[in-house]
Formats: sequence, structure tokens, C-alpha cells
Amino acid sequence: MQWYELLLGNGIVFTIIAGIFKKLSSDTIANQIDEGLKKLDSLTEAKLTDVLQKNIKIYDERLFAQQAMITNNISHMRQAWINDLRSNVANFLYKAQWTRVELTRIHSAMVNLQKITEIPESQRAPIDIANLSKIPEFIIDTQKKCDDDIQALGLMHSYIDLLLPFSDDKFNKKEPNADNLRSLLGQIMDEYYAISGDSDSNIISNRLNNILKYIKSSREQIKIILLTEWRVTREMKFFKQLEPDNNKPSNNDS
Repeated sequence: MQWYELLLGNGIVFTIIAGIFKKLSSDTIANQIDEGLKKLDSLTEAKLTDVLQKNIKIYDERLFAQQAMITNNISHMRQAWINDLRSNVANFLYKAQWTRVELTRIHSAMVNLQKITEIPESQRAPIDIANLSKIPEFIIDTQKKCDDDIQALGLMHSYIDLLLPFSDDKFNKKEPNADNLRSLLGQIMDEYYAISGDSDSNIISNRLNNILKYIKSSREQIKIILLTEWRVTREMKFFKQLEPDNNKPSNNDS
């Protein structure tokens, strides 16, 4: 039997060797801890401050990077919302303007038709006689188209109403510009819905003038909203919280 077989075959000897190895390992770890504590004790206050400042800087950089990612995602979503709002309001106002033009043509045709009918048949010019058959057809066809346009405007108005910000006293949230635009667009739709039931020429003329006024006011209001929301997107609060306030006086100033 070889010496190593005797050594390994004996459990007591193996246990003794394992205990010695564990003791040596424990001593090594203890020595490493002692050396680390001695190095920590040797650090001056300035070095400790420098280490802490570096750790704080790393934390701030990580926080800034995380908030930058969040801000970037929010700014993209806000810009998409702004673009959607701009596009839909522009389409609404364009269609509202064109529908008003068509209704104005209908109103003029109705006035002309009334004037022709007031002329005695014996005194009517050939063009008047021709218009008597053309004008009613024009009014019917154009009115049908306007009815479809007004219905489409109503759908667009509902969508814009959901896109616009809104005021809420419960959350102390004020959106005066959006509220004004929402009111103007609603008044445009109210005038269009009312025109379909009016037959008085003067009332229709007044409603068409009101629509034109509301369209012009809406154009100015949406410009203010788009500019305000774009500025909010550009100057996100996350960045403003992390940026140093250069207006504050320095503590080093004597």
C-alpha cells in the first residue's frame, strides 16, 4: 500500500487536513478584510469626499439618462398628438369654410329665384325663364352635398373635441385656450345645424356671417394652442428639474 492510499483511506487524517485548509482560508479572508479596513482608515477626509462626490455624480448621470429616455418617449407622443390636432382642425376649418361658400351660393340662388317669381310672366326675360328650371335643381343638388358635408363636419368636431385638452376643477386644471376653441367649433356646428331648418333669408345670411366670424377666431385660437403645446414639448419638465439654476447666487461668493 502506497503512502497516499493510506493517507486518503484514513478519514481522520482527511478531516484534519480539511480543517487545516479551512483555517488557512479563513485567515486569508480575515487578513484581506483587515487590509481593506487599514486602507479605509488611511483615506483622508478629502479623499472620502471625492469618492462620495464621484458616486453621487454617477447616480445623477444614471438618473438623467433614465429621465431623458422617458422624456424622449413622451415628447414623441406629444408631437404626434400636436400633429394630429393640427391636421384635424385644419381639415375641419377648411371644410367648414367651403361648406359656407356652398351655402352662400344656395342662399344667393334662393334670393334670385324669389326675385324671378315676383316678376310677371309676361315681363320675364328668356334668361329668367331658363333660370326658373335650373335654379331649383341647383339648390337641391347643392343642398344634398352640403348636408353630407355638415354630417362629416359633425364627425370631425367630435374627434377634435376628444383631442383637445380640457379644464377640470377637480384637479385644478385650467385649459382656457382649448376651452375657447372647443366653444367656437361648437358654435360653428350649431349654426350649420340651425341653417337647415331656417327659411328666412335674413336669418340665413346672419348665420353665414356668424360662421365666418367663428372660423376666423378658431384659426387664431388653434395657433395659440399649437404654439403653447409645442413649447411644453420642447421644454420638458424633466430636463428643467435637472438643469442647474444659473440665477441662484453661488455659495462661494463673498
